[in-house]
Amino acid sequence: MRCALIVQTLIRYTGDCVVALATLGWDETKQAKLELSAYRLYEAQRKSGQYFARIRSLLESELLPELSNGLFWTFSMTGELIRLNGKFKLLGNAKNAYVPIPNDDGILSLEDLIFILLKNSNRSVGSSPYALG
Repeated sequence: MRCALIVQTLIRYTGDCVVALATLGWDETKQAKLELSAYRLYEAQRKSGQYFARIRSLLESELLPELSNGLFWTFSMTGELIRLNGKFKLLGNAKNAYVPIPNDDGILSLEDLIFILLKNSNRSVGSSPYALG
């Protein structure tokens, strides 16, 4: 049990670095603010016709809570934190696209997203405004 507890308190900060949640000053209030910000961004994207939001867009927003110890927000850490409570799913190898769980479109995987995009769009995938990168 102790190993599981330790693993749950560490998240990826960058591609080759992990950080303890305590070092970030992370708590339930900050988690709730992050999740609300991620959901609001997703809703804005959904209203504009997209089926997902992007981690990069979330990073560029001014909606993220402040971190402790002079640490700054990173792409990897943001993805790790929004899926921490199982309320969001990251899609694709780049882990840039995300959707809330559950969502009205039933998207749980990249395959689900591709199916919906192909079904609902007359555009070819190569010219789609839905590129995940």
